[in-house]
Amino acid sequence: MNFDIKNTPGYFAVRAERFPLFGLADYLYNIFLYFFAASWFLVPAAYFGYILIFSAIKIMAVFFILFLFFWELSLFLNLKIKKQRTAIRLSEAVLNPDNFNLADFLNPDAVKIVEEARRFCRKRKISEISQEALLYGALKINKDIQLISKRLGMDILKLQSDLKNYLEKLEKRKNFSEQFSDAFKETMEEAMVVADERKRNDIG
Repeated sequence: MNFDIKNTPGYFAVRAERFPLFGLADYLYNIFLYFFAASWFLVPAAYFGYILIFSAIKIMAVFFILFLFFWELSLFLNLKIKKQRTAIRLSEAVLNPDNFNLADFLNPDAVKIVEEARRFCRKRKISEISQEALLYGALKINKDIQLISKRLGMDILKLQSDLKNYLEKLEKRKNFSEQFSDAFKETMEEAMVVADERKRNDIG
């Protein structure tokens, strides 16, 4: 199975989201929308002479322009960059997984989980990235996985701690080399099959 997460659509989306302008766009467009709404109170203030009407209009225009700017950035990130997918159909990869890079089919949320697993293993020089590291990454950063785990009655903090202790006892290497365990690859292939059965063209 080929699995190279770099130079994939999902990886590009994650990198773009980490760029400050894109990363803060959702937050900032809401902030400036509230500021624009609040600035309407300047109209009666200008009417009663507390502020110049020109100044009131200028402030309102600035907030509105900033709101539009960050709203457009947010839309571009969420509807364009994050929605980019490989042109290859997932159903083709299911039939011949060895001929495709399965990381091409990961959506941005799945990429973040794999990246967290890679980061953990690299930091501790663990010999290979395992499915346990993948689960640890999912529990640590993915809110949907955390919610599902809570509904199943799991103690997330204890599970994370147990996984961390288990992973830290695995074989170490002096220099980290990005290798994925057989169990990790099997997990990716199973996720691919499930996604295809659900008529999706991405994994995550």
